[in-house]
Amino acid sequence: MRTTIAAATASLLTLGLVLTGCSNEEPGTPETSANSGNSQDSELPHSGAPAVTDPIDTSKWEAKPCAVITAAQFSTVGLKKVEAEPDDAMAGPKCNWYPEGRGLLGGTFITASPTSKSPQGLSTVYANNKEYDYKVWQELPPIQGHPIVAATEFDDRPRGECAVAVGLRDDLVYDVSVTDPEKSWGKDPCATAAKVAKLAVTTMTGGA
Repeated sequence: MRTTIAAATASLLTLGLVLTGCSNEEPGTPETSANSGNSQDSELPHSGAPAVTDPIDTSKWEAKPCAVITAAQFSTVGLKKVEAEPDDAMAGPKCNWYPEGRGLLGGTFITASPTSKSPQGLSTVYANNKEYDYKVWQELPPIQGHPIVAATEFDDRPRGECAVAVGLRDDLVYDVSVTDPEKSWGKDPCATAAKVAKLAVTTMTGGA
């Protein structure tokens, strides 16, 4: 049986594979067609990904990902007393949110960021799904016109894990990963991730 920490790590690794693809520089992870230098690289969107018709300028938020969602916003969707912790990750700055006083080792947390180092946006996610046939793949109702998909390599929803990606521009996604083994934030972690993504999009479009 995997421990809580191992499960959390697996979730984040899966999210990285879903959203950014992998290179031969990272042992143990295959290179994807989305970043292998093919002719699709300059043609967005591709691989069946929907176009983003209302692109968002995220320059204000990329350096301060924890400012995208406030504690007050979290409370509106039933996530109360949430603490934030910024993290300068390989794919770009991200934010970790977790229940007050618990920390990441508490096992329940949310990770989110605009993935600025994946220049093909949702096209990467769709190409990866075609290549790896994700166990979780669900196109969800758009958020203020922005396409969103739940996508994970393994189906860890029974353990409270899910990841979604929102197309902010054709070349940029906002990714949200939920790890909630105790189901303290609801029975469906994909629904929780989509709620969090909606809060972030609302902020970035000037609605909060």
